[in-house]
Amino acid sequence: MNVLLTAPRVALVDIFTGLPPLALYQLASVLREAGHIVTVLDPASLDIRLSDGTPLVDPVLSKKRDGFLDDTDLAALECVANGLEFVNLRAAAAQADVVGISANSYQWRYAQVMMQQLRSVRPDVPIVLGGPHATHLPEEALAHSTADYVVRGDGERTFPALLTAIPDADSVAQVPGVSFKRHGHVIHNPPARPIGAEELERLPLPAFDLLPDGAYGSIGVESARGCRFACRFCSVPTIRTWRARSESSTQRAVRHALSFTYKLRPSPSGDHGLTFVDDNFTGDVGRAEAILSWLSTADLAGWRLFFQARAHATLHSRIPQLLAAIPIASYEMGIESGSDVGMKRARKSLTVNVVVQCLEAMKAAGVAHAACLSFILGLPWDDPATLMETVSFEQRVHARFGVAIQNSWYNLLPGSWIWDNRDQLGITVGHEAFEGHFYISESMLSRVTPGLTRDVRWGVYEHLRSYWMLASLSGANAVFRLPFAPSGSAAPVLGSQAGELPCSVVSSLD
Repeated sequence: MNVLLTAPRVALVDIFTGLPPLALYQLASVLREAGHIVTVLDPASLDIRLSDGTPLVDPVLSKKRDGFLDDTDLAALECVANGLEFVNLRAAAAQADVVGISANSYQWRYAQVMMQQLRSVRPDVPIVLGGPHATHLPEEALAHSTADYVVRGDGERTFPALLTAIPDADSVAQVPGVSFKRHGHVIHNPPARPIGAEELERLPLPAFDLLPDGAYGSIGVESARGCRFACRFCSVPTIRTWRARSESSTQRAVRHALSFTYKLRPSPSGDHGLTFVDDNFTGDVGRAEAILSWLSTADLAGWRLFFQARAHATLHSRIPQLLAAIPIASYEMGIESGSDVGMKRARKSLTVNVVVQCLEAMKAAGVAHAACLSFILGLPWDDPATLMETVSFEQRVHARFGVAIQNSWYNLLPGSWIWDNRDQLGITVGHEAFEGHFYISESMLSRVTPGLTRDVRWGVYEHLRSYWMLASLSGANAVFRLPFAPSGSAAPVLGSQAGELPCSVVSSLD
């Protein structure tokens, strides 16, 4: 079969990471191995036009790039989305026997528009959805799009099996992990088991030869998939199912990625980025140490490395010293809260003191500058007191250790414990938030954190902004990323009373 693989690009506050969508290129190599002809239309290569024919080259409503949307912005952006033309998508689909589209929840509105336009030129071509949004919401995804099938979870085994079954409609019902439409109804086949460690080892290397030339300055490597843990805000489809490649397989994947330097665009510094896209690089500390030890001997001239890991791993291990021996750019750790109570409710298995000990270990090894601490502001159980504990803590560690700080307001995503328990938490929003652009609106903030007023959020934002300005004036070099500003204007005060969550909910979180 001729298979077209693609993914949307978001037109506002793009979460485009500067990395190629590794899932597309990994799946492309699997399909090639199965004998299919594969075309990848990378999101960076999508020729998206506005209704007047001009290219969409920058996020729409750029005046709002650092803030949330109000109702007027939502209406304007929806008009833009409805009028977008995916020019080269139509051309690429002309020869396809099947089209596969991967999308997360933020991209979903644009995936819908892409599918509508595909139907206008290829009314009979089978459209297969994959990615986090369709995995978590297969019923809604099929009901609110022109797609025919959903591949839930890992696609490397399920997608080829579905392609074999599509010519025989009865066979589709025998493919685990597939949801599909039949006679106006959505049918869900039993779930497929996740790709195991042995299967991960045997996967062909990603088809990076299909990368568009010069579109990216970084490239990704997957050494492990999933996570051993189950934080309450996390929407990773494979929580508690961490699977890792061996050290030798990881080395092979790294060498493969480095061999495609010629596909990447030059950076001002002359360096390229190599990102380990694992949800948790340190799921096995000994394995992580072995990989870092090998990286310290590899020829990485002209490269800078990025990791996501848990903070605990830097304690009682050689990881800080090994990070010092490689060209480390960022070692991101999700801290989420500066309050022990907040961490406990989020099921982070962390305390403030443990975080400080981790940073002490990184400082002693001379790599504190590479640490990036990520915080989530406004989780459903947050109140002004816990928010200020977080703000105070991140300012202290920023000043003391020179670490980078990344702030974001909590945004509800399908698949998390919070999503599944949103009624209990007083959150009155569902999948419809992603049928438009409501997910990045001021109203969405109010709905997902009912205990915080806009004045409180403005107060936190202004407090952080004031700190950042003072730190900049004092010559601090460490990055301190502010969260988006709430829309509108409000006095930056923290005296507003927050509503309380039901006692039953709070007690169940403690």
